[in-house]
Amino acid sequence: MNFEALLKMNNCGTVNVTGCTFNNNLKKKTGTDIPISNTATNWSGTNQLFSVTATLQSGAVLTNTGNINLQSKTTFTNKSTLKSDANATFTVHPTATLVIDGGKFTHATAGTLWQGITVLGDGVNPLSSTFQGTVQILNNGIIENAKCGITAEDGGLVYASHASFLNNTIGVFFKMIASSQLGYNSGTFTQTTFILNNNYFGNVGNFEAHLKLFNSGKVSVTGCTFSSTTSNIGVGVLASNSDLEVKEYCPAGCPIELGSDLCDENCYIPSTFTGVKHGIQFQTSGRLPILKVRCSKFDNCLSFGIRNEGANYPEIIRNKFNLESSSATGFYQKNSTGYKIEENTFTDKQPATGRQTTGLYINDSGAPENEVYKNIYNNLTIAQQFAEKNSSQIDTVPGGGPPTFRGGSPEDPGYQPVVTGVQSLCNTFNYSLAYDILLDGLDTRNSIRRDQGSLKKSSGNEFNGFLIGPFVWTIDNTLSQHSINYYYGSQSNEYPPNVTSTVSCILAQTSNTCPSKLIFPPSKGGVFDLENALAQYDEMNREYEKWVDNLLTFDGDDEEGYNALLDMASYYSSLKDLFFNSIIITVMGGTTEAEPQPNTPQSNENQPNENQSESAQSESSEFEKFEQLRYLFSYRNHYTDNLSIVETYLAESNYSDALASLENIFNQFEVTDEQTNELTGLRIYTLWLQQLENANSNIYTLSDEDIVYLINYVETNTGRGVVFANNILCGLYGICIEEEGDRSQETGDGIQNTGDRNNEEMLNQSKSAQSVSSEFEKSITIVPNPTTGELQVTSYELQVTSIEVFDIYGRVVSTHYSLLTTHYSLLNQYFALACRTVFCENNYRTRRSC
Repeated sequence: MNFEALLKMNNCGTVNVTGCTFNNNLKKKTGTDIPISNTATNWSGTNQLFSVTATLQSGAVLTNTGNINLQSKTTFTNKSTLKSDANATFTVHPTATLVIDGGKFTHATAGTLWQGITVLGDGVNPLSSTFQGTVQILNNGIIENAKCGITAEDGGLVYASHASFLNNTIGVFFKMIASSQLGYNSGTFTQTTFILNNNYFGNVGNFEAHLKLFNSGKVSVTGCTFSSTTSNIGVGVLASNSDLEVKEYCPAGCPIELGSDLCDENCYIPSTFTGVKHGIQFQTSGRLPILKVRCSKFDNCLSFGIRNEGANYPEIIRNKFNLESSSATGFYQKNSTGYKIEENTFTDKQPATGRQTTGLYINDSGAPENEVYKNIYNNLTIAQQFAEKNSSQIDTVPGGGPPTFRGGSPEDPGYQPVVTGVQSLCNTFNYSLAYDILLDGLDTRNSIRRDQGSLKKSSGNEFNGFLIGPFVWTIDNTLSQHSINYYYGSQSNEYPPNVTSTVSCILAQTSNTCPSKLIFPPSKGGVFDLENALAQYDEMNREYEKWVDNLLTFDGDDEEGYNALLDMASYYSSLKDLFFNSIIITVMGGTTEAEPQPNTPQSNENQPNENQSESAQSESSEFEKFEQLRYLFSYRNHYTDNLSIVETYLAESNYSDALASLENIFNQFEVTDEQTNELTGLRIYTLWLQQLENANSNIYTLSDEDIVYLINYVETNTGRGVVFANNILCGLYGICIEEEGDRSQETGDGIQNTGDRNNEEMLNQSKSAQSVSSEFEKSITIVPNPTTGELQVTSYELQVTSIEVFDIYGRVVSTHYSLLTTHYSLLNQYFALACRTVFCENNYRTRRSC
């Protein structure tokens, strides 16, 4: 057969291809249909490529002035340069493949961003190139100067290796997939570079993220670079309801650490996040997503290295957080439990008076046993900060009030034989500027586990002095209602030299040797053995129950003997639950991965039978994983485990079983008032999700009415449902609602921690200051209410320095500064329709509704 090609161009003039169809049903050698070589060629109009293998050869330049569609089973390989006009599109349809093999996709119009590539999937079938559109970038392939480099819809797949994304407003955006598709990879990025620099065409304030994940499949990042060399803006990876794993690249010949899958730190290539506002921003609306970040570097992230809002069971290990901004935080976590935060290093690279850097910030992780283990903190203003409820202790004044302290006898209100919660163990604190361990958050609800370490084994922390400044609190527990028993060992630097009066320092019987806990899980032949792991947990649990029984049947006045029993029960409580958390993290990470085969189009022979088999396997695999998680949560059966069962059903959009599980919590546990409010709020939230589904809508396509409802829900409920709803409003719609009484500062993209306060306020804030703030709020009047377009704001005592007016969607509609009187008249035509909240500020900040 002598047929060569449908269209052949070789060193000729410009060839315009407009509105044409290339269709060849003959079988012939791959790569010969449309050979384009060393010729400037224009494609305009809408070009449908059917059953064609097209290759843009090295040295050629193709300009797209219209729309290019790669239809089913089509492969297009770019080995050179394809330029697109501002409104031109390039779409990869299901089962089609675009390969950028050392080639480039870029702009055609000087100074103007182009649209980018769209890769489409099939929402019915699993995430595999057998069913989905696929984009592969390899061998230094480049996508640059696009509004969105690649947009993956309905399960479209992206694989990049040794590739570059340069100066795109969004690098890659993985949009929502069907719940039946969860559990497989949406994208894999290996040694790929994402850069925003001074050559960016757009407004730098519009830059969003290098990677953006919204309810996608799992995305794996290995040895990649995310950077901004302009100003600290945008996010490296922004993930909502999506599984994310970020790890090191292990070159050939680099050894693996014995007993683990960790690469030797002397030769691995870390994933790095440099110069962005947040390295990783991770959040959930109740989908139980997986967050694993290890052996990565976070350099000069303006606000947060990693920020986790509401996602349970994250694994953050062996990362390096290098803080350069004066108010940066390494790792920030709010409303999350079951976490594994181990062997990370947090360093302030420019320590000096007046800075407010924070290494680790844990906010409201609740009553479960957790720990922060074997991390290193260098030269930080605050090494570790714990805010709000991080233990099972019951506040005598739920909303705050003066500190009160209870003893440990059964006659005390709310007595528990073992107080659970977070422990700080085996950490090294080097030269903190203000605090090594600080309890500071909302009013006096702050708490951590009463026993840090135990009489049997010390906490194992080391304190190595301060760098500058007159005084450093080793442990500051002033803003808590609960005392701390801190157990130290006889080893050098284990004794905490400066603690507040509510911290009792007790010498433990033995020092903690602080072994690494990263050699997990229990295995047979290198494979995780769930049965063996649960057997070990059962043994620990039997020991715990034995000591609790001894404690509850103790009869006598021997206080030392009673405390010894309490200490053993406390020790095994922590040991068994932390071990069980590791089991859950391991099972959660057991997703099925579909790896790409670059440049190898999939065979479609016998496709119907293979398709049915793969689809069934995918659905079965993900269902089995959630069933296994539900089995584990039921196995331990804590209150928070049952909340996690609800979230597994939310992940499957199975709202009827989620509601039934909530009802089961009421029936199974004697819940407190706080828990009742949380469960009620979560039930309302679940019913709202169910109504969205019935209306063929979802959280990514909310109407104005839905948003108004959600704002009202956040302001009138409490608990995890509010966390999830807030993540939707703030993460998806930019409406960030400050919680009542939260002393954190609000910014355009969420809540900053107390590290953003100026240094004097941070170091000297007291209960009297909080009282003044409350009085300031009482001294403000705002009339008329409701307004008709004019607001009269009066401060009867302190002078107001600024006023901000927000609409019902959280947007600022009016801002006023340099106010010199105590009576202010604000005029705005939008107030009558839009006014929701007014912020008045001097040294304090208060919110008043219109």
